[in-house]
Amino acid sequence: MPIIYRYVKPHRPLMAAAVTVKLLGAVADLFIPLLMAQIIDRVLPLGSAIQVLRWTGLMAFCSLLAFLGNASANRMSSLAASRVVSRLRRDMFDCMLRLDCGQIEGLGIPSLVSRLTSDTYNLHKMLDKMMRAGIRAPILALGGLIITLRLNWRLALVLLATLPFLAAIAVVISKKGIPLFARLQEAVDVMVRVVRENCAGIRSIKAMCKSEAEKARFAAANERLTQRETQAAVVMAISQPASSFLLNGGLVAVILTGAVLAQQGLSEPGTLLAFMTYFTIILNAFLTVTRLFAIYSRGIASAGRIAALLEQPLEQPSRSPEQPSRSPTAAPDREPGGQKASFRDEPQQSDSHITFAHVSFTYPGQPAPALDDVSFSLGRGETLGVLGATGSGKSTLIHLLLRFYPPDSGVIRLRGQDSRDLPAAELYAMFGVVFQHDAIFAGSAADSIAFGRDLPGAALEKAAEDAQAGDFLAALPGKLGAPLLSKGRNLSGGQRQRLLVARALAGQPEILILDDSSSALDYRTDAALRDALRRRGRTTALIVSQRVSSVCAADRILVLDQGRVVGWGNHGELSASCRIYQEISQSQMFFAAPPEGSLS
Repeated sequence: MPIIYRYVKPHRPLMAAAVTVKLLGAVADLFIPLLMAQIIDRVLPLGSAIQVLRWTGLMAFCSLLAFLGNASANRMSSLAASRVVSRLRRDMFDCMLRLDCGQIEGLGIPSLVSRLTSDTYNLHKMLDKMMRAGIRAPILALGGLIITLRLNWRLALVLLATLPFLAAIAVVISKKGIPLFARLQEAVDVMVRVVRENCAGIRSIKAMCKSEAEKARFAAANERLTQRETQAAVVMAISQPASSFLLNGGLVAVILTGAVLAQQGLSEPGTLLAFMTYFTIILNAFLTVTRLFAIYSRGIASAGRIAALLEQPLEQPSRSPEQPSRSPTAAPDREPGGQKASFRDEPQQSDSHITFAHVSFTYPGQPAPALDDVSFSLGRGETLGVLGATGSGKSTLIHLLLRFYPPDSGVIRLRGQDSRDLPAAELYAMFGVVFQHDAIFAGSAADSIAFGRDLPGAALEKAAEDAQAGDFLAALPGKLGAPLLSKGRNLSGGQRQRLLVARALAGQPEILILDDSSSALDYRTDAALRDALRRRGRTTALIVSQRVSSVCAADRILVLDQGRVVGWGNHGELSASCRIYQEISQSQMFFAAPPEGSLS
């Protein structure tokens, strides 16, 4: 996976140093049995205590060198793996923030969470172990084989006979293990999704007495994960016992062969003892290699999932050629029943701040378009109200304007320029947004309004006043410094909405988007908020709402029904000409009016 190698490449010097030091430590380990054989077969028969001390001192030096080399290499390998994965996690998080909504939905948030956590852990473990045991074990095995051939080639042939079988086990286990671990990580994604949904909806689960149903759903996900863990573990569990069986069988054959050779005078006791030690070293090395195959299989499966995230295209597709025969205002849509929607006095395209030109969009997997041939223009400083029933495409229109999704067809222009040609930083700097379901992070009220921007306190206070949040913030202990819980759980719904509006206003946005951000506000506060927005002058505003009262004072009102534009104009024009607008207005007036004879 070339993209993963790009993260490893800057740390190659540190990795090379770790490998070199680990190599020196392994070589020092290999010399110890050879020195022991020399002492038993050559030095002890001389009866010289000085020679014995010299050779045992050399053995002690090799032991110390092996200890220091292995300890230093382990530290360097751990540091290199941590640096690689730390940068990888940072770029993965940055990539997640730059994915469009369609890509996020395709990958799934639980999958993104597990890729950023468990998959990076698996990759870290693989890199670390490969630099530690992945270097040491092959060197010990290969070096041990070379030395045993030098000591006694007849005994070494017995050992070599087991190697083809060990290689076959490793290849089979690796081929079967990687797909199993990939499926295991998919089951982890499902488990994360179930847990996240239960944590987010714990109040609803308790209120609706759905605990047993959620326990059953969790049990199903847990059972699936357990099955896949068991499948992967069973395959990996075969490798170590099979390798041990082959190597121990080889060890028995070596002992028998060595006994015969010793009786025939073809082998010395020290050589046989050293050979047994080397055989144990080689045995442990091969067992380590078989354990590494499990780590490698899991790490490669996780690396593939990480690469799939990092390889997601982050740039928006280039805009398609426009159709010169059609203009944004040339073909007004019709309401159901044949009534035309009004498009009078639209701003000219050269003066327009926001232009939708025949924009259509369908969510993946949905049969009907969420927006169908939507066209309108809005001048700088004007306010657009977007009205429609639930599912009419109001929020989708906002998501396309913010480039969360690319339109299937048509063009969206900002300042007369195709929005897809604008750099992301420039595009998002234009907007101040309050979404229908927005987030408040733990911290002070000032932190929530500033939202990581370096804004002066006066700007925060002015934004809070315009958002009608000044009164309740002043009543909090600490005022703007008052601590807020995650998701604003210590605020009411209306207070959260006003705080979010203040956050959107604080950066002096060029375009302000309020997506159903007044649903929890009373009518008086809603009216005061709209008055404050009108006083902000050159800010272009889009107010998405299901309330006629929230959009009736807007310069233009766009009425949507099943993704199509069925009304365009101001409140008076739509009240006279747009049937759907009339129905929404009349139904809200009916429900707002007290029943006849009741106390008002």
